[in-house]
Amino acid sequence: GREAAYAIVQRHAMEVWERGGDFRQLLQADPEVKALLSDGELDTCFNFDNLRKNINAIFKRLGI
Repeated sequence: GREAAYAIVQRHAMEVWERGGDFRQLLQADPEVKALLSDGELDTCFNFDNLRKNINAIFKRLGI
């Protein structure tokens, strides 16, 4: 569930913070992540075009 996903992400985020490396590559190589997400689904998680597409709506909601 959510807690398990958080633990996986935290583990890899801390590894990148402490030792460097590529966060996405660590996730992609993790058997737990591979069991839950296809490469395409992981690509979607790291697709910043969706964020940029909605940034004006987000700023508007925030009153910025």
